Amino acid sequence: MKKLVQMLLITVVLSTMANLKGAEKYALLITGVDTGDGKEMYNHPDGKLAPEGVFWNDTYLMWEELVYEKGYKDENVYILFRDGKDQYVDNSHFIARRYNPYIRHDIEKITDYAATKENLELVIEKLKTECTKDDFLFVWTH
Repeated sequence: MKKLVQMLLITVVLSTMANLKGAEKYALLITGVDTGDGKEMYNHPDGKLAPEGVFWNDTYLMWEELVYEKGYKDENVYILFRDGKDQYVDNSHFIARRYNPYIRHDIEKITDYAATKENLELVIEKLKTECTKDDFLFVWTH
């Protein structure tokens, strides 16, 4: 998955280094799967556990910052999150109201796809057809 993301970054960065004035903004936010036992884990050799909900909270805050502070259109922000559902939906971890797009912005969900290699390739193909050489692409992984 890392090589695929790196290829995406190189391809898009090279094609978007033109003048950004008037450019469309796109974003790709990728957050992987949990450990399978309901616990979130940092990518850390000693298996250090993350605070509950931290991966969803960070993904949500990044989306919110891009859409409500930085002027990205919601439809131009692609989110690949775990199994394809916003974490607040099943709330297996307690998610505070602060991180619920329905409560805060009257938006049903922000996650577009599950975080799989196939879906990443799908989004890359979409971006290749949507982005022009003048557009800007922000890529964030967690």
